[in-house]
Amino acid sequence: MKKTASAKSEEKIVRLMIPSTFGYEKIAMNAAAELAEIAGIPPDRSQDLCTATAEACINAMQHGNKMSPTTSVDILYYLKDNTLEIEIYDHGAGIQKHPPKPVLERKLSKKDAPRGWGIFLIENLVDQVEFGISSRHGHVTRLIMKLQPAEVV
Repeated sequence: MKKTASAKSEEKIVRLMIPSTFGYEKIAMNAAAELAEIAGIPPDRSQDLCTATAEACINAMQHGNKMSPTTSVDILYYLKDNTLEIEIYDHGAGIQKHPPKPVLERKLSKKDAPRGWGIFLIENLVDQVEFGISSRHGHVTRLIMKLQPAEVV
């Protein structure tokens, strides 16, 4: 149910825990898609959010949790008045140094490793990305998608 921008709604929270096993990021993606639909986010922006969510979960699995299937990636989805925020938690130390923007020509010519597009993609698919350390786990990646006035729930 959509409300007008002037109406105040209660924050809605969804929690999800997945193992650090490839394929489970699809569950996190599907949850993001469902919440984006509830929020009235247009399909193209919803796809962007889903891709960013999957990339962040894969990064958490690989870099934070070192692919330990017994170590979970915890995801919190917050549907607020003006934003849909997704927090992805892993048990790693976090990003020590922000990676440089990948250069396509260097990757194609094999001067650079073909991998390493995740953070670049995430930053270009959502409105805002934050990286931090959590007292609960270790590292947290926060994805923020701003809702347009017609999308406010």
